[in-house]
Amino acid sequence: NFSLLEAQHVQLQSETQQLKDDLVQNNKTIHNHGKKYENQLYGIQSERDSLLLDIENLKTKIMTPAKLENLRQNLLRDVEMIYKQHLSQTEDEVDSYSALIPLL
Repeated sequence: NFSLLEAQHVQLQSETQQLKDDLVQNNKTIHNHGKKYENQLYGIQSERDSLLLDIENLKTKIMTPAKLENLRQNLLRDVEMIYKQHLSQTEDEVDSYSALIPLL
């Protein structure tokens, strides 16, 4: 009877040790998975931040109606200034030729 109890005790100790080893292995596996998912989450967050920055950059390039109107006004002002300069030069030439006509 004692030897039977001793054999059962040894078997239970062996099973207990196996369960402890399994528990340690499972804890390591869980820890490794945790690190893996943490790294994946960090990568996804970095990608999200990059995409949000790209969106903000694109927003600055979009031509809104107000921006288009401002651009139109600037272009009109620039073209008008060029024509006024050209007209002024032409008037100066006409005036210089007009001044020469009485001398002829």
